[in-house]
Amino acid sequence: MSANVYPNWLGTIPATSLALPGNSVTVNGATNSTINLVATCPTLSISSIASFADANFVPFYRYGVSTGTYLCGATVFAQANGTAFGAADATSFRIIDSNHDILSKTYTIYPEIDFRPFYTAPGGGTTSAVANNNMMGIFTATSNLWLQWEAALSNSAGYPATHKLNIEAPFFQRIDATPRTN
Repeated sequence: MSANVYPNWLGTIPATSLALPGNSVTVNGATNSTINLVATCPTLSISSIASFADANFVPFYRYGVSTGTYLCGATVFAQANGTAFGAADATSFRIIDSNHDILSKTYTIYPEIDFRPFYTAPGGGTTSAVANNNMMGIFTATSNLWLQWEAALSNSAGYPATHKLNIEAPFFQRIDATPRTN
């Protein structure tokens, strides 16, 4: 290793172009090698969905991204919202490529979190219980696409339910301009 090249989150190639203020750096002057120094958080607001009609996934947010590898996530939580969680109730949150989901009705799951609020929320069996967690993972986009944050609720007591699902502060950070194949 040469004297000025250190392994770090940019790899072993030194950054050759850095524009401040800004949110990107170009690694080794290569084409399409710009990555984000900090995460992009398009909104800090909370998006909520209540009274689910069925256990299908419902979209909360959608943001377009270009080819590359991304760190992405959000704060996610479920609220009993007047009806206590049952022991078999479950919530699922995930980030998918919404283009692929719409066209083929199949998807590749990247970041995902599943939990049972009855067991994870303080007072899970009460009408005011709230279960929350942070979801984070790696998403590789092999083409320009829409990242979509979505959630589903399986309610053992039947539908409609008063439970609420919430996603707050979705974020993404391009960490590699070259999609990984392994």
